[in-house]
Amino acid sequence: MWHPFLNWVETSVFRLLIRSPRVGMIIVKQHGELVTWVLRDPTDDSDPFDYEDPRDVPGYYETPVQQLERLYHAPDADPR
Repeated sequence: MWHPFLNWVETSVFRLLIRSPRVGMIIVKQHGELVTWVLRDPTDDSDPFDYEDPRDVPGYYETPVQQLERLYHAPDADPR
């Protein structure tokens, strides 16, 4: 497995860590870059990136303050 910004020692350490039964995921990002490597244990069935929007949950109530905050930060909001 080749990584563009990791040397062989770092790659070996991550390979060793991901084999541990106590480690389910390792996320590696180079400082100042957007490239991100996600190393996951394939036997771990939980997905931390599975995000559910709370507005889709039945019984969720959005307060008026939350509505105003969402409207203010909407993409088409005029900052002036």
